[in-house]
Amino acid sequence: MLNLCANQNRTSMKTTLLVVGRTVEQHFITAINDYVQRTKRYLSFEMEVIPELKNTKSLSMEVQKEKEGELILKALQPGDVVVLLDEGGKEMRSIEFADYMKRKMNTVNKRLVFIIGGPYGFSKDVYAAAQENHTWKSRAEYLKECFLT
Repeated sequence: MLNLCANQNRTSMKTTLLVVGRTVEQHFITAINDYVQRTKRYLSFEMEVIPELKNTKSLSMEVQKEKEGELILKALQPGDVVVLLDEGGKEMRSIEFADYMKRKMNTVNKRLVFIIGGPYGFSKDVYAAAQENHTWKSRAEYLKECFLT
C-alpha cells in the first residue's frame, strides 16, 4: 500500500466506502474485512453497507434505482464530498489515486464518501449529489462482485 501518511499536516478527513448490497461469500467477506483493517492503518476509514432492497422482482430498473438512491442520500451527511464509482467516470491508475487521496487529505474537512451503487447504477438524484465520478474498471467490477453477489 502506498504511504498516504507522508503528510503529517493532513486534515481530519474520514473516508467512507458506501455500498449497496452485501456479499454472502465467506472468502470475499474475509478479504474485505482484511482490507478494511489494513486501510485503517493509513487513514480514517469505514465501510457502510446499505442493505439490498427486498421484493424487487415487481420493481422496474428505474424504480429500484430511485429507491436505492433514497437510501444512499439518507446515508450522506452535510459537508460530505461524494465520489461515485461508476463505469462512466474518470479512470485513474493506482499512483494517480494515491496522489488524489493526498490532495483530498489536505482539502476535505469532513468525509470523503466513495459510493458503489446497486446492479443498475445510480438514480439521477444521486448523480446530482455527487461532486465527482470515477471508475477503476477492474477494481470497481471486483468490488461490485464482492458486494452484489
